[in-house]
Amino acid sequence: MNDLIKIIETHSQGKRTSDEQAWCATASADTERTLCGDAIDSCNLIEAEYKTVKRGGITCALCLSVIKHVKAIKL
Repeated sequence: MNDLIKIIETHSQGKRTSDEQAWCATASADTERTLCGDAIDSCNLIEAEYKTVKRGGITCALCLSVIKHVKAIKL
């Protein structure tokens, strides 16, 4: 399952335009950041939408880039 967040407004960046709003992947359950580095802690976040999807759903270009780089690592 993918836990996603769409940040609409923050204290640090203000209200985002609809073009700037994207579905980001949360880094993990114990951190307050997205994969692309946005802070999602209660001190910074004013308005956001959350959703959990079985597969896909990420529309943030930076989050997708991080995922592609991690998947490219050969163990």
